[in-house]
Amino acid sequence: MMQIGKASYNVLKRSILRPIHTRGNQILRGSGIGIDSSALQTVEGGAFAMATANHMFHHSPEYVVYRVLNDLAASGAKLEAIQISLTIPVSMSEQALALWMKEIEQTCSELDVTITGGHTTVSKAVTMPILSVTGAGKQCYFTPQKAKPGMDLIMTKYTGIEGTVFLATEKEEQLHMRYTYDFIHGAKWMRTYLSAVPEAAVAGQHGVMAMHNVSEGGVLGALWEMTDGANVGMELDFKQIPIRQQTVEICEFFGLNPYQLLSGGSMLMAAEDGNAVVRVLEKEGIAASVIGVLTDKNERILWNGEERRYLDRPQPDEIYKIIGY
Repeated sequence: MMQIGKASYNVLKRSILRPIHTRGNQILRGSGIGIDSSALQTVEGGAFAMATANHMFHHSPEYVVYRVLNDLAASGAKLEAIQISLTIPVSMSEQALALWMKEIEQTCSELDVTITGGHTTVSKAVTMPILSVTGAGKQCYFTPQKAKPGMDLIMTKYTGIEGTVFLATEKEEQLHMRYTYDFIHGAKWMRTYLSAVPEAAVAGQHGVMAMHNVSEGGVLGALWEMTDGANVGMELDFKQIPIRQQTVEICEFFGLNPYQLLSGGSMLMAAEDGNAVVRVLEKEGIAASVIGVLTDKNERILWNGEERRYLDRPQPDEIYKIIGY
């Protein structure tokens, strides 16, 4: 029996990626662990990038647009258009469907992105809406390379951004049992962090060699994907992983691990001089921290003071403990 959420690491590697073969010399970047988007060479000599993400909750469908936006940003591409595939249960009203589309279009308007088409199916096979978004854009300012041993590992913004905003919005009534309106409003305000485009654009021009979008599975899942995809190890100072107090307290309220919570809006980066990159980002008003270093060992070590442990393979996102199927 499979786990909820993203396919497990073993299933992904063994049964999804293994059968896939690249065909044609126009494919610049294909599928793989830790790869956020694919890329095809254009006739003009540039690159055309694509990324796909999905959303399987009753509320907040606009988040999936940000995931695609950030996946493309990790490879230096600007999201320009999306296609939507929507499978909805027979119990979903037309009014609810119209509200979903209104929310998605509002997000696209804010991001200057066009919905160019898609497909909608009503099915008895699902009990909640399943939204899949494929985004496309031109690769324009960054050519990702593999992260290498000796490089610094940088994290932008904070862990658990997307999950914090989601819970503060969808579980506001429950949170009011303990927290003030101002506290919850502060958690919702973190929505302004959901786009990782600003840091990706800056970092791509200042020594960053590789980037990876931190999304479902949280920062711990993203660390595994990035190091596995580059075939490197790491040593990480757990205390350097940046986190907002709202995330700490909301996760404590619901009994969640903030380091395995939806973290859209944050980016992992690898660079020769991580401190220099952090300084550039901070000049642009973007929070960032050097959280570790990549190694040539087959180990992913997490240090928490004097305590040393090894990074586990990606686990189901903590959000599924609250928003189940």
